[in-house]
Amino acid sequence: QQQQQQQQQQGKKEANEQRRLQVKEEKEQRKKQKRKEERQKEKERRQEREEQRRIQEQKEKEEEHRQWKLRKAEEQRKQAEREEQWRLQEQRLREEKRQRKRERHARRRQEQEEEQERARLEQQMQEQQQQQQQ
Repeated sequence: QQQQQQQQQQGKKEANEQRRLQVKEEKEQRKKQKRKEERQKEKERRQEREEQRRIQEQKEKEEEHRQWKLRKAEEQRKQAEREEQWRLQEQRLREEKRQRKRERHARRRQEQEEEQERARLEQQMQEQQQQQQQ
């Protein structure tokens, strides 16, 4: 009977030990699982941050490109404006030159006509004097 009791106690001890080890093992497994989940969450957070950073960089690149296009368009507009001003200036200068040439020709023609008129009047006066002398 004593031996039976010892065996029962031994059996209980072993069962308790078994249960204690099982509880410890389960606790360890839960800790491992929790660490695994935390690592996974951290990995996902890192990926999310990386994705956000990539999206932000892409937006900045697009904005930079948009600004570049605006500057380029503005430069082209200013260049076209300068070329138009230059063309108009050239046109004005040519027109002024033509105008001066026309005025010069008109003055020359008028001077010639006046000279011819003077010569005609002078000849007429000479003819009248000759007629009077006769």
